[in-house]
Amino acid sequence: MAEELADLRSLLRDAEGRAERVPLPSGWYSREGDCVFFFNEDVPYRAERVDDHLTLYRALGPGRIVGAEVSGIRKLPQHHRLVLEVFRTGYVEIVALLLLTFQREEEENPGETAVREPRYGEAVGVLRGTVPIPRDAFLGR
Repeated sequence: MAEELADLRSLLRDAEGRAERVPLPSGWYSREGDCVFFFNEDVPYRAERVDDHLTLYRALGPGRIVGAEVSGIRKLPQHHRLVLEVFRTGYVEIVALLLLTFQREEEENPGETAVREPRYGEAVGVLRGTVPIPRDAFLGR
């Protein structure tokens, strides 16, 4: 039994050593979930749902924001400058996406700004970088 555990540990260490490390900050688009994930750090975290479109990921313990999930990408206004920028470059700034999501959520659910604004503000203050989004994510709605 002890030999089997040692072999398993060795196998796991080898696999971890060969695993491709993605440089952070980094983000990606999920077609299946129609959402963008973005992370500043690779640490254990907990999810904090802010509203229908934003989930923040906070580090265990200190609670600082280490990432976010923004959903409903295909439902963004097609002629908004952010969507036009994706068509032009294939990338979107996470801060611009957060600001547009905040505005969209306010239009869909007015009156909840006081609860949401501090969380969006905190995310905008710490998350920096771009996320690749395929241009065809906005086609065929």
